[in-house]
Amino acid sequence: MSPAPKHERQCNTVAWEQNGSHLLAMGLDKHRNDYSICIWDATGLPGQPTSMRSGQEPAKPYLEIGNSESTLSLAWFKQPKVLAAGMNNRTLKVFDLRVRDPVKPQMSAPTRLVYGVCVDPFIDDRLATFAENQVAIWDRRNFERPVITLTDARSKSISSIGWSPTRRDLLSSLGKDSGLLKLHDVNHYCVNNDEIEPTVAERYVESCGGGQLTDLSWHPTDENRIVVSTGTGKHIDFTIFERITMNWSPCFSFVWSNGGRKVNLVGDEDDIYDQLEDIALVMRDRALRGYGVTERLRDNVALAGDETLRSVWKWMAYSQQLGAGAGDETGAAPTSAFQGVRSVLAGDGSSPPKSAIELRSWIGVEKVAKCKVFRSESRDRALQLCGWGVDEVTQSALLDVLEREGSCSRAAAVAVFQLTLRRAIQILQRSEDPTLKVVAMALSGYTNEKKALWQQTSAELRPSLTDPYIRAIFAFLTADSDNYDGVLKEYGMTVQDRVAFACRFLSDDRLAECLNQITQTLKKEANLQAILLTGVADEGLDLLQNYVNVSGDVQTAALIASHAGLATEPRVEVWIDSYREMLDLWRLWNQRALFDVRVLSQTAEVPQYPKQSVVACNFCNKSVAAFIDDVRRRRQMSRTGANSSVKVMCCPHCRKPLPRCALCLTQLGTTAGSWGAAGQGSAGFDSWFTWCQTCRHGGHAGHMVAWFEQHAECPVTGCPCKCMGLDSVGRVLPVADS
Repeated sequence: MSPAPKHERQCNTVAWEQNGSHLLAMGLDKHRNDYSICIWDATGLPGQPTSMRSGQEPAKPYLEIGNSESTLSLAWFKQPKVLAAGMNNRTLKVFDLRVRDPVKPQMSAPTRLVYGVCVDPFIDDRLATFAENQVAIWDRRNFERPVITLTDARSKSISSIGWSPTRRDLLSSLGKDSGLLKLHDVNHYCVNNDEIEPTVAERYVESCGGGQLTDLSWHPTDENRIVVSTGTGKHIDFTIFERITMNWSPCFSFVWSNGGRKVNLVGDEDDIYDQLEDIALVMRDRALRGYGVTERLRDNVALAGDETLRSVWKWMAYSQQLGAGAGDETGAAPTSAFQGVRSVLAGDGSSPPKSAIELRSWIGVEKVAKCKVFRSESRDRALQLCGWGVDEVTQSALLDVLEREGSCSRAAAVAVFQLTLRRAIQILQRSEDPTLKVVAMALSGYTNEKKALWQQTSAELRPSLTDPYIRAIFAFLTADSDNYDGVLKEYGMTVQDRVAFACRFLSDDRLAECLNQITQTLKKEANLQAILLTGVADEGLDLLQNYVNVSGDVQTAALIASHAGLATEPRVEVWIDSYREMLDLWRLWNQRALFDVRVLSQTAEVPQYPKQSVVACNFCNKSVAAFIDDVRRRRQMSRTGANSSVKVMCCPHCRKPLPRCALCLTQLGTTAGSWGAAGQGSAGFDSWFTWCQTCRHGGHAGHMVAWFEQHAECPVTGCPCKCMGLDSVGRVLPVADS
């Protein structure tokens, strides 16, 4: 038999106490002066029904609470014999059954949110209630008002709420009419402090099958597993997937959470990392190869890796070469260096120079009409920026380079655009591609008679060709009335070739219109090849900013702007600082020093700081660095080697002996000997004097490096100092051999 109240009425809720005390609480509707909370003690005799003995009157409740009230919901705390109940008189009450007068509530709060009382299984002082489309979170330590009230904007009413038993701070609510499960992640709140605003992250789960939802229940042990019931009696069991919180390390590894008890880690040594497009890894590999800090800008072409960046560095090299040639006797590049093609064509901006029209004959082809070509000094300079030549020697050299690189179709197209059709046919004939040999045979029958069969057939079959440069050749040869759109809109060609073609065959007005259209298209795509047209300054900085926003390649932006002498621009300073910080994070200090010395110091004013540390004598505490530097300078100036025997043996002030290297036993200031595997008498960094900051023992840097490659303790006999273990750099694995 079941426990029953004195007067029959509707039972709204039941709940077992959580501490195994066999107490069962029953929440009832109001009945005159009867109680609405009946608490039964379920410790009956073995084998007999609880609270009701066979053949006896119904057992009395253990305790009755809530006279002349209705109990709409109740829940036990983990604290023994303490429960919370939502009453119909818009009051939330907490009862402690251990006190002398348990009928009197220990605490109460007026509120209309009295439905679905549930206690947080992780924080016993916290409970939640709801009414209509609002959920309230309460704390017993400050029970006057809710800590926070949450509103479900997608539902008009809530049917059920519940705390997750496997995840801390996770509260769920079920929208009755919306068919959505809402999760409230209570991240933080502070009791008795109104200045700190509670934070709750919320999200909806739409995999509940839709329709009217009535109740929910979390699985007690399976993490994030929940069952919801619908109005049609259907039960849906599913698992809620966690939001992935990812953190990406600048040292090429990232972690993300996978549930409450698991964290995944992937580094660049894992195979799956190769499938990620991590620009930081690309930038580090470039930095290790010397990208951007080479003595010549052209050397960066091979280090860039990407075809777009290779074309940009080619343009940088051309521009620097042209600017230096137009500079003074020192070879310094003038302000015209790193200008874009549009700036070069515009001249000083007052009145753009007019181009002359020349009728050029085809070289090596007879009985073919002459072709109209536009020439000017600014156009010749623009062709040079594009890598094209302006005379037969430079043009032929370009074709030779392209043919050696295996770009036979491009070399043939450039030859045709330079009106050397026979040279183009020869290039295609020497190609290893049989298709290009067939193209050479087709070109050999060229005629510019528009009604000729060759012209009609070539125009009809051109769209079926796969090579963009071969299509451009036939588009040029079959063009009608100087309409070269078939070539200019061949986007498979490089930007340099399209711009160079326009500079050679378009009138001034059409050229300006064409270049502006190409520029705007490339800028929208954040394509760095537009720098050929914009230059580095002004519009070029906007292009670099868009490129950084899209690709994250701050390395290239910082290097290009620095080489162009724009290191003091505000945006460029941000890029430079970011790149230097990345080099420090990757522990690429040599690459950072090369960047500072070879790039920044030559293109910007680097502040000169006074010496902050000097080598001082142990006895008189005076600097000996100036004397050592003077001896080294005299050695370098000596041609006969007469002064090479001069050694710094003592302090120049007090004449006391200077410290000796712990390994080669020579004084500070002398060249490092050939102790062990260190140095062969080199006078570079190996001869620098270094020492442990703890035991003060040291020696030549080259000797110390060789010693600590095989030892961890100090090289001085009897010294117990673990010098290498004290160095923070020595406790990490180097990213690269520097």
